[in-house]
Amino acid sequence: MNNICINYLNITDERTHLKPKVLFFVDPCGSVSWNEVIKKICHRSNKQEGTDLILNWSWEAINRTINTDSKKSVLSTIYGIPIKEIDKEFEGIFEMEDFLNKYRSQLKNYFKYVVEVGVPRDRKIKPRQSRYKKYFLILCTNNLSALSLAGYQIEKINIKMRGKFKDMNTYIYTYKG
Repeated sequence: MNNICINYLNITDERTHLKPKVLFFVDPCGSVSWNEVIKKICHRSNKQEGTDLILNWSWEAINRTINTDSKKSVLSTIYGIPIKEIDKEFEGIFEMEDFLNKYRSQLKNYFKYVVEVGVPRDRKIKPRQSRYKKYFLILCTNNLSALSLAGYQIEKINIKMRGKFKDMNTYIYTYKG
C-alpha cells in the first residue's frame, strides 16, 4: 500500500511539473506508515498552501496494542519512530491525550494548522461529555480558509442533523494558535 501511494504522488507531481493542490485522506493506524507515506506528504506541504491532509487517527488501534508484544512495531509505524527508540520516546505516556498530542506535535512541524474532530466511543453521549474517543479526524493545513471552511461545514452539518437526531456525535476543537 505504501508503494502505491508514493508512486501515485510522484507520478502526479511529475506529470504536472509542479505540486498541484491536493487533499489527502490517510489512515495512519491502517497499512500506511509514517516514514513512507505521511512524511512524504508532510514534506510536500513544507508550510505552504496547496497540500492538505486529513488523518483518521484511531485511539482504539493504539490502545489495544499498548500492553502487547506488537506495541513497539505499531507505534513505530504510526509515529515513524525507530523501534529501538520507542520505550524512550513514549516513557510516561499512558493517556489518549498524550498520544494524540505527540502525534499533533509531529504534524505541526509541517503544517501551520492542526485540528481534530473527535468521535466518542459511545455515540449516545454528547462528545463534550465523553472523554473516551474512538478516533479522531485530524485536519492538517497551511490555509486558514480551509480551516474556517472545515469549521463551517461541521456547524452546517450540526444544524441540519439536529432536527433528525438528538445528538450530533462529532465536533471540531476551536483552533488555539
